Formats: sequence, structure tokens, C-alpha cells
Amino acid sequence: MKHLIGINDFTIEELAELIKVGQDISLHPQNYLDKMRGKVMATLFFEPSTRTKFSFETAMLRLGGQIIGLSEVKNSSVAKGESLKDTVQTVYQNFYANSHQALSKTHSSAQPFK
Repeated sequence: MKHLIGINDFTIEELAELIKVGQDISLHPQNYLDKMRGKVMATLFFEPSTRTKFSFETAMLRLGGQIIGLSEVKNSSVAKGESLKDTVQTVYQNFYANSHQALSKTHSSAQPFK
């Protein structure tokens, strides 16, 4: 499984394909309504990030997927000393989106999820 941390993680070919798929979704949204059915995305936002959080969640819902989320550190085991990596690894999901700089920069939480 590939981990997407930033735009530089894509090859030119992958970016071209992503743009092509995005254009197709715009033209034929009805063909994508169930593409994420049975998939769960965890959103782990430890920093304020309203637009990013809503963008990810809206996209997942429009594709037929489900969302579990955490939006405040005080509501997680991180508040009592658990590492961010351990928190991420205990959350069942097919993939996750986060807004924590430490996770994004180090890839420390990137693990293949099934």
C-alpha cells in the first residue's frame, strides 16, 4: 500500500491519472457513488483544520464510505501519554487523514491497513 503524505509522493504519471479520474468524477459522479462502500476512513485532526476535515469527510461520504473521527487531543489517549503512533495503529480503518505535523512529516504512523 502506498502512503500519501504530500504531493511529492506522486510520480508525474500518477498525477496525470489522478487528474484524469478527477475529471471523470466531475463529469459522471453517478459512476462513483459506491466506490468506497465498505471502506472506513479515520480522521485524526489534532490541530484546527475545518476545511481540510470537511473536504475529506464530504468526499468519503459522496463515494459511499464511512467515517470515524477524532477532533480533539483531550478526547484521545494521547492526552494521557499514549504516543500518536500507538493511537493511529489502534484505530481500525482502511486509511486515515490527519492534521498533525509530526505524523505527516515522519511517516511514523504509516502502516498498511487491511
